[in-house]
Amino acid sequence: MAFVGRPPLAVLEPYVKSLFFVALEEVRGGVPDRVLPGGGTVELFIDLLDEEVLLDDGGPVRLRSGSVVAGVRTRSYCIEPRRRSAIGVHFRPGGAFALLGISPAEIVNRHVSLGDLWGPDGRCLRERLLEATSLEARFQLIESALLRRFIRARPQHPAIATALQVLRGDVRVSEVAALVGLGRRRLRDVFTCEVGIAPKLYARLNRFHGVKAHVAALQALPSWATLAANAGYADQSHLIRDFIDFAGVSPSDYFRSRTGETRIDHQVHASH
Repeated sequence: MAFVGRPPLAVLEPYVKSLFFVALEEVRGGVPDRVLPGGGTVELFIDLLDEEVLLDDGGPVRLRSGSVVAGVRTRSYCIEPRRRSAIGVHFRPGGAFALLGISPAEIVNRHVSLGDLWGPDGRCLRERLLEATSLEARFQLIESALLRRFIRARPQHPAIATALQVLRGDVRVSEVAALVGLGRRRLRDVFTCEVGIAPKLYARLNRFHGVKAHVAALQALPSWATLAANAGYADQSHLIRDFIDFAGVSPSDYFRSRTGETRIDHQVHASH
């Protein structure tokens, strides 16, 4: 498996965390790749080998598009274990609102074709990427497509950037609302529209994502009680409940599966 990530152009940094390329060999035994929720982010995946994507999201779903936008996830999903070469975009939380042309709230726990969102521009992007002769040329094509969207991007509500910075773990939403000068309900509505999920759920996902990335890099099983305390969980059982809610597996099972079904997850975290 190979993974390459690089930062976007400076003008895109408020919206895009990174561009990436990933290559997977087919796994013997056909073990599916499980993708766990990120920290409230939206991703764009463009498959360079196949024109359709097969997902298992509570039931097999075949998208007849090689360009797929994955909405904010609150649960894991699986992709078929075949040879894969893909390029894509990790949007920052709230960044997809400006560049995709929809509210991320519309695609939570869903995958949609880029062509359905961008029309002909989305359908042609993959064709141009297939014609490119280098990885850097492909990254530049994606940046050019994003820049065309950036020109007419919707401005982010001024409260969102601050809210995203301070929403961690058990921070009270009422405290964040007071900090940004909005009522609690107004903050929830604006945040959900631009980020995709409510502030409290985002804070939980963000904390989970931090622990998941930490676990992915470990060489030996940690003390879950110590890890829970350092991450701001009430106790070890609180951490385990969040892991099972979001990932569908316990922290220990996730750690043991690093060379198995969650190989994409671990490789991405090891590369950032």
